Amino acid sequence: MVHLLQNFNSGGYMKHIIKGRDGEDVAVAFLEKAGYRVVERNFRRNVGEIDIVCRYKGLLVFVEVKTYETDFMDARYAINQKKWRHLWRTAQLYLVANGVRDTQCRFDLIIVRFGAVEMHLDDIRPYN
Repeated sequence: MVHLLQNFNSGGYMKHIIKGRDGEDVAVAFLEKAGYRVVERNFRRNVGEIDIVCRYKGLLVFVEVKTYETDFMDARYAINQKKWRHLWRTAQLYLVANGVRDTQCRFDLIIVRFGAVEMHLDDIRPYN
């Protein structure tokens, strides 16, 4: 157990968590500046997580944030089918948990690279 905690607290995993959180902070600032109202961050359930939930022009928007520190990742491949299914199911659980009905929803993707928003794709669809 001690060995597992040492691995958890050192190295890549914590750097990954911190990098993701920093990217989400950048995305939140970007969204708020664009007129979005953030209502929740890091909504977690056993099937997945929604990074940011916000309101924009009457829509409920579920935002996935991908943070990179390299030029090698192509944004078109940021969400695979498995990730899409987890996002969709987690969003459904968010709607139920918060009693949301009769509200239009959409999924957005924000790519943060080198500490700045590189791309905001709104109304994303599953990649086939």
